[in-house]
Amino acid sequence: LTTTGNQTVTATDTVTASINGSANTTVVAAPATHFSVTAPATTSLGAPFNVTVTALDVSNATVSGYTGTVHFTTSAGSSTLPADYTFVAGDNGTRTFSVTLNSSGTQTVTANDPVIASITGSASTNVLCPPGPAPSANATNSGPACAGSSVNLFASGTGTIYSWTGPGGFTSTQQNPTGVTVAGTYTVTVSSPGPCSSSASASTTVVFNTSPGITTQPTGQIVNPGNNATFTVVASGGNLHYQWFVRHPSGITLPVGTDAPSYSTNPEGNAWWFVRITNTCGRVDSDSVNAQVVTPRRHPSNH
Repeated sequence: LTTTGNQTVTATDTVTASINGSANTTVVAAPATHFSVTAPATTSLGAPFNVTVTALDVSNATVSGYTGTVHFTTSAGSSTLPADYTFVAGDNGTRTFSVTLNSSGTQTVTANDPVIASITGSASTNVLCPPGPAPSANATNSGPACAGSSVNLFASGTGTIYSWTGPGGFTSTQQNPTGVTVAGTYTVTVSSPGPCSSSASASTTVVFNTSPGITTQPTGQIVNPGNNATFTVVASGGNLHYQWFVRHPSGITLPVGTDAPSYSTNPEGNAWWFVRITNTCGRVDSDSVNAQVVTPRRHPSNH
């Protein structure tokens, strides 16, 4: 029997209708044994959606007279769940509630009767993050700088959380760290807080230059008449610039040549050449060298 209340069961002979009999019985509704909980397959993070809870008996029929209480829990951490609700007769064993989940990924919403713990049910939904701008990150520094000094790092991007790493175990959570004294590559990761966080990384290379130093001095030249003399210097240091000078016998010193470690000239007698090497960290002058022109020896003629 599927209808509750006082019911009559009658048996009748299908040939002789007068042969019949009946009995009365009271049909009591089957108790609820579990909940059916339904939710959409997907939902958006932070957006409300509907969850329907239905009280069922052991045969999965709706228990329309269920008047117990339903309590909600979720795997989604900080979320907005309905308050405990006690079913009334007008619910006919089923009711729809609004739920908001604040964690992304596959999450579960569970309903249970706090008095009869075995009456429970759950549903899963995939919580999707809303579309957003693509993450970006940029990294620069104030260098190059001179050895013994420091540089500052600078970061920007689509995020509010900054995480730097670098040589020698360097780490920083400042957006623009200062006082960096070790050369090398520094990487920043820019990210956003929250369950839909995204991140991007960028790197910058810190360079420290030393003052110029000369490892090989230019040397004097001996050339034949009409030939050029070429002076060459080898120097150490970063971002070097070269300026060659000639000092004439009159004592006048003039700049000559281009910004290069070698200089070629058609020499004049008694002049001296040197090069000044500079960068942002200092300067150094090379030795002064000269060039001699070989005068061909004349051989007397024999008559």
